[in-house]
Amino acid sequence: MIKNDIELKISKESLTQFLSSLQDINYDEAYKKQSPKKQEIYRKALEGEAENLQKQIQEYELLKSGQLHDLLSDKFTELPINLIRARIANGFDEKYIADKLNIDVSDYVELEDELFAEADTATLIKLLSVLDIEIPRELQRMFALDSYQVKRNIKTSLGSLFDKIIPCELKEGYNLTTGYLKLYSSLKKIFTNHIDEILAGSKVTNYGLTNARYKTPKGTKDDLVYLYTSYAEFIAREISQLLDTPIQKLTTDPMEFRGNVVEKYGDLSLESCISYLWDLGIPVLPFEMSGGFHGACWRFKGRNVIVLKQQSKYSSRWLFDLLHEYWHATQEPDQLERETVDFGEVLKVGIEDQEELDANKFAEEVIFGGKSEALFDECITKSRGNIKFLKSTVQKVASSNKIEVGLLANYIAYRMSERRQPWWGAAQNLQENGNPYSIAYDILNSRIDSSMLYSLEDPLEQELIENALYH
Repeated sequence: MIKNDIELKISKESLTQFLSSLQDINYDEAYKKQSPKKQEIYRKALEGEAENLQKQIQEYELLKSGQLHDLLSDKFTELPINLIRARIANGFDEKYIADKLNIDVSDYVELEDELFAEADTATLIKLLSVLDIEIPRELQRMFALDSYQVKRNIKTSLGSLFDKIIPCELKEGYNLTTGYLKLYSSLKKIFTNHIDEILAGSKVTNYGLTNARYKTPKGTKDDLVYLYTSYAEFIAREISQLLDTPIQKLTTDPMEFRGNVVEKYGDLSLESCISYLWDLGIPVLPFEMSGGFHGACWRFKGRNVIVLKQQSKYSSRWLFDLLHEYWHATQEPDQLERETVDFGEVLKVGIEDQEELDANKFAEEVIFGGKSEALFDECITKSRGNIKFLKSTVQKVASSNKIEVGLLANYIAYRMSERRQPWWGAAQNLQENGNPYSIAYDILNSRIDSSMLYSLEDPLEQELIENALYH
């Protein structure tokens, strides 16, 4: 960026030299001896430098004419460069600003050269006043706090989200100006109207999930619901923009779904089902955060995204939840935008919402190939209706039918709870320990290359997605 008349003069001289070189390039013997590929690279380099200088010269001259309103960005991460733009547009040179700030002009020039990376917040606040630039009240409040207090308050409010959102500059204590601006912009992107509460270290209780299909159950912690749901929705929306996989028609026939998975991947498992959903253009995002919500399905511009936040270490539970959320993805296919958030366990007795009941039934039919009733009857018959014999019976029935014992145990526990006979403890003892989160995470990383993040226009959004996926 050109910051004064001296730099403008130098830039114009450099531009003249580049343009002259481009005109004379075909007469340069050394150039003609190079390969066509090297000639192309060299020419494009000259053209790029010339174009860049032309843009900088044009911007500076527009600023000098006072046309600031056309050049200021509403991205607060660009505030440092906008401060320089505002100084030029107001007709102030570096010495004038330095005098107003009561610092040496060489020190101010250094601040601009480093885009105010080493400026303390008091200097920034004074500079904003000199340039008559207003910033949001929440950002003013952040500037009024030291970095330690800001980090402590943010961690109090965000809990496990702290490391996902706090900028590395603020976390590591360097370039605090950029850190403050990134943090404010991130909070605004994700939590919208609750920045004040978060900066104060308060619990966010007014979550206002106006688009969620279901009300939160009694006893749910409001702050976790709002924070985790808002964060998950933001990440899901950004991921939906990265994919170019065609959006395909989704079947609601459990036998067709099961057949498609087995035909393509050879078996029906958590891994094969997640892979199949990615093939259909449905990203599956695993989150490791306790509390807030259990699972969700969002649709953005026609693309569904499934989020699983299951804390269980059992693949059987993850598979059931995955298929449950897939059912939500199949509903109201003509709607380009849709949101379904499940705040508690999906496999439970007492659900009254028909879509939830249908989602559970679909998952059950896919897993057991339409034989769930027969399997339940077989378990009851062979155990002679005695709950004491049910554990060994479930193991035998699962083995003879080539079904994962954990899947059958969960289903039997669910059916027994309908009879008011608790059997979840025994079912849990039949689960196989594993790491379903890693399964989902590895597939996610195989489907989204880090280079794909560059398609996002905002570097801050790229950083937030990287923190969500790779940290």
